[in-house]
Amino acid sequence: MPSFRVAVVGILAGALSIASSLTAQSAARTTEPVARLDVTVGSADASGASLRNESTWTMQAALTRRVTRALRMGGAWTWRRGGGRGDICALPSDGSQACLSRVPRQSQATLLLSTGRQFDGVDFDVVAGPALAFGEGRPLHGAMLGGDVGLGGEVFGFVVGYRFTTLRNGAGDRQQYKGPQLGMRVVF
Repeated sequence: MPSFRVAVVGILAGALSIASSLTAQSAARTTEPVARLDVTVGSADASGASLRNESTWTMQAALTRRVTRALRMGGAWTWRRGGGRGDICALPSDGSQACLSRVPRQSQATLLLSTGRQFDGVDFDVVAGPALAFGEGRPLHGAMLGGDVGLGGEVFGFVVGYRFTTLRNGAGDRQQYKGPQLGMRVVF
């Protein structure tokens, strides 16, 4: 995990140096942007009834559109791929034990609502919405909550965020994913 932290610090340092030049571009936007696309990658700690504090890689694509001055709506698609540190044991309700070798692969669709503020070319947003996840195992439903900080120019920029997702299904399986995200933003 130390190599991941070193990579994140390097990416953030590069992003901040590039962001300073992009922020200069955003001094005077003549029209309000209509939509925003964020593509981020990150890691997440996975825990729950069938997961025991394992790590997983995530990638998210989120498209939102401004509907009022204070509210954005849209959707996000998240992919999760296991990168666990060991066995993940699922304990079914019948008392038998079944072990998986990694965090299950999973895709998640989320309806997003966000609100935020902009200060000197830096966007601060809170995002939330209902989520439906599927992949290996039974489908799960729940909610996603997060925060984003975006910096950049009129068209391209960087986004740093944090996501917390809690999911469950009717069979009693529950899962939680939480972790940082880093990526690019396109405004149009």
